[in-house]
Amino acid sequence: MFVRPELPELIAAQAIPAADIVTPNQFELELLTGHKTDTLDAALSAARALRERLNPAGPRIVVVTSLVRSDAPEGQIETLAVTGEGAWLCRTPMIDLDPPRNGTGDAIAALFYGHYLKSGSVPSALSLSMSALYALLEITHQLGTREIQLIAAQNEYETPSHVYEAEKIA
Repeated sequence: MFVRPELPELIAAQAIPAADIVTPNQFELELLTGHKTDTLDAALSAARALRERLNPAGPRIVVVTSLVRSDAPEGQIETLAVTGEGAWLCRTPMIDLDPPRNGTGDAIAALFYGHYLKSGSVPSALSLSMSALYALLEITHQLGTREIQLIAAQNEYETPSHVYEAEKIA
C-alpha cells in the first residue's frame, strides 16, 4: 500500500460516494469492495458494486486498471470500464516492467478523463487512453528508464499510433 493504513477506509466512506468517476486498479477494487476479482465475472460484479456507491448525480463510471485475471489470454493486461449503459474491456500486450513504474495509475486516470471529456463516450475514452498508456509504457521500456517518459510519449496522448479497441462485454 502506498498510503497510510487508515486512508482506504476514509476513501471508501467519504471520497467514493462523492465521486463521479473512479479508476481503481485491481488491488484497490478488491480492497474497496472486499470482492476477489480473479475472473471477468468477479471483476464485473465488484465494479458494479463500487459503481452503486458513486455519486448518483454523476456519470457513475468505474474504470478498473491493471486487470490480470485467470480467465484472460496470457501475456495480456486489461482495463474494464463499467457504466449504467454497459461494460467494456480493453486489452493490450503486457510489457515486462520490472520493477513496475510509478505514476501509471495517475496517467491512465488523466488520459481517460481527457478523452471522456472530449468525446463523451466511455468506449472511445477507454480505447484511446489504453492505447496512449501502452505507447507511453512501451517508450519507457525501450528507453530503459525507471521514470515514465511523459514528454517522450506526448505525441501519443491525443492520437495514439496504434489503437487497441474497447470491446463491449455487457
